[in-house]
Amino acid sequence: MKQIFNKRALRCLAIIAVSFGFLSKGEAQCTGGTPSFAVNLTGKIDSFWISSAVSRAGLCCGAVNPDKCIEFIVTLDPGSNGIVLDIYSGARPSGALYYQIACAGSYAVGQPICLNGVGPHKITFCKPGNNINQYYIRAIPKPRISPSVYVSQACTQKLWLIGLVKDSITWTSVPSNPTHNSYLSCTAKCDTVTVTPSGAFPSSVLYSGCGTVLGGCATSKFCDTVRVNFVNTLTVKINPTNPVVCFGDTSAFITAHASGGKPPYTYSWNNGKTDSSQYVGSGKFIVSVTDAMGCMTVLDSVTVGAYTLPIQANPGNDTTLCSKKNYMDLSGSVQSSTGGLWLAPGGFSPNNTTLATRYTFTAAEKTAGSATLKLATTGNFGCPPDTSEIKITFSPTPAPVISGPDSNCSNRNAIYSISTIAGSTYNWSVTGGTIQGSNTNNSVNILWNAAGTGTVNVTQTSAFGCDSAMSKSVTIMPTPAPVISGPDSNCSNRNAIYSISTIAGSAYNWTVTGGTIQGSNTNNSINVLWNAAGTGTVNVTQISSFGCDSAMSKSVTIMPTPAPVISGPDSNCSNRNAIYSISTIAGSTYNWTVTGGTIQGSNTNNSINVLWNAAGTGTVSVTQTSAFGCDSAMSKSVTIMPTPAPVIS
Repeated sequence: MKQIFNKRALRCLAIIAVSFGFLSKGEAQCTGGTPSFAVNLTGKIDSFWISSAVSRAGLCCGAVNPDKCIEFIVTLDPGSNGIVLDIYSGARPSGALYYQIACAGSYAVGQPICLNGVGPHKITFCKPGNNINQYYIRAIPKPRISPSVYVSQACTQKLWLIGLVKDSITWTSVPSNPTHNSYLSCTAKCDTVTVTPSGAFPSSVLYSGCGTVLGGCATSKFCDTVRVNFVNTLTVKINPTNPVVCFGDTSAFITAHASGGKPPYTYSWNNGKTDSSQYVGSGKFIVSVTDAMGCMTVLDSVTVGAYTLPIQANPGNDTTLCSKKNYMDLSGSVQSSTGGLWLAPGGFSPNNTTLATRYTFTAAEKTAGSATLKLATTGNFGCPPDTSEIKITFSPTPAPVISGPDSNCSNRNAIYSISTIAGSTYNWSVTGGTIQGSNTNNSVNILWNAAGTGTVNVTQTSAFGCDSAMSKSVTIMPTPAPVISGPDSNCSNRNAIYSISTIAGSAYNWTVTGGTIQGSNTNNSINVLWNAAGTGTVNVTQISSFGCDSAMSKSVTIMPTPAPVISGPDSNCSNRNAIYSISTIAGSTYNWTVTGGTIQGSNTNNSINVLWNAAGTGTVSVTQTSAFGCDSAMSKSVTIMPTPAPVIS
């Protein structure tokens, strides 16, 4: 079958003959003037040679006019076993084109032909006409399959077969496996296939390539196998990923770890080093790695930092905690590391890798009276970690006892207290009453409200923050609220009744200023004789059956009572008039009466005119009422003496 080649590609690959020579008559089977080329195809089993442009001339191997001939003396490579001869450029002669080998046989131009040994082999081509052409000769290699290869996802490889008819070639895995065959870019009619693994591939696969030998130079069928070794794509990773030069050190140790590909690996660092590991100072370091496959270079880089401060774990200060508390909120910190790890037998929430976490104590720690927790730094970038401890001591919780009355009268004060403990704080509250003054001392003064039940509450907090609350119930007993009934004012030297409501079981005690109690002072009422005009006070203390007492006072204005003195004769003649009077007091009113006589005129002035009747005894009486309503009556006896009654005769 005719082979068609890309002329540009062939020209690029060819060794173009720039000179040719003619063999001597003794060696040649061609006449003088026949172009002859010495073609050396050694050194490459599939060498390709292109002649210079030349016209055929002369005769070879018994050819006669009008044929014109050209001659090629070909030497093969030991790995080749045939050639293909064809016209490369120029007008192609008409008709069938054949050439001879050693003036024997007839071989179609462009078809593969076998040669026995490396030669030299004398090839002649004759055809009428002398048009200018370029010729090419391509060596046919002996049938052969490519050697074993290593393949990765990123580095594909090619398998090839040479010396076979391309359209006859087939490829398959041994034993045949559809998945393994899918790694091949082609399984038929291709002399070169690309192997690309995918999915979960095995470590190796044996592939078989078969086809028909070109030119029939050997047995017509050729098969051979090649092993493809599969590896992962070459990668490199520098460890540690975040290296640092520890505080006080001058260098850090870094290592490039290559994997995948085909060992051995070759390392090249940006600082000129070629080992996989090295000690370095701070800065950026880049490594490039190649493997024995040589198809790719992989890179990784790392920046080496340097600690300017030492690594430190700070779990917090030792502290004292209330014994009743079952947990503690921790707040640790670290320096020159990325995290910390709490170490203790109890529980952590959310976890022991959170610096600000809650720790729940074990029963054993509570029983022992203290707990010791450790905080260790993590994320130290290869530097030595630091560990520090915090000790938590459990302090007893206060147990306050409230001292003070269990019952109290309403509207009365009572003192309540607890024992003083140095460093403690106090907070009092009350229901049913009101705290008088501060509620933050160890005692309070409470004014109880209306009768009922009240409560005294106190929370005592120790210097370590341990608090305890205590309450005391108090019975609030009713306190009497006496209201004194009786006149707010009274005339001097006059009696007045004062009283309060009777309450069963109550006792009473009355006192008076400005007057005198007439009778008992221990009843719910008294009779008071008020003294001289001025101000007086009525006082009462009522004591309930619960012992609650209440005192009440009432001010009384003591108004002056008139003290009239009747002026006028103690005796008077009958049927004769007499004037009687008392002193005038502004605002006073007067009312006069007489026995044994008759008032002549008004009886409401401070004086009256009395006409005495028959001899005997008479009485002049007056009632004087002051402007305050205080009255006083006065009488005066008068002897009525007979008046002579002469009769003139």
